Amino acid sequence: MISKWFLRIQNTTPISRRHKLAGVVTVEGVPASRLVVVFDRGTLTRVSSVQSSRIDGKWEISGLKEYPEKSLIVIAIDPTGGTHNAKIADFVSQIGPPAPPVEETVTE
Repeated sequence: MISKWFLRIQNTTPISRRHKLAGVVTVEGVPASRLVVVFDRGTLTRVSSVQSSRIDGKWEISGLKEYPEKSLIVIAIDPTGGTHNAKIADFVSQIGPPAPPVEETVTE
């Protein structure tokens, strides 16, 4: 018998835990904390969002499903009420899983 708590059936797109986006937010060359929002550029659907670090400006979003190359838009938004314009990176591609190691066979 399978408990309903262990089996979940639904119609969703599978997520690959191997795909991610990462970067650094700076304002006038200084690391900054900003809301970073990622959109699918084809549908303008929000993919994910995260706050960049106030210490080093770094941010990372992992656990993304696989998107085609250059199909994302990343926007860093200034929360201070209009001091700086949002910074936008268009045609962004996520990082996929690393290539498997190449095994070499030596024959004598």
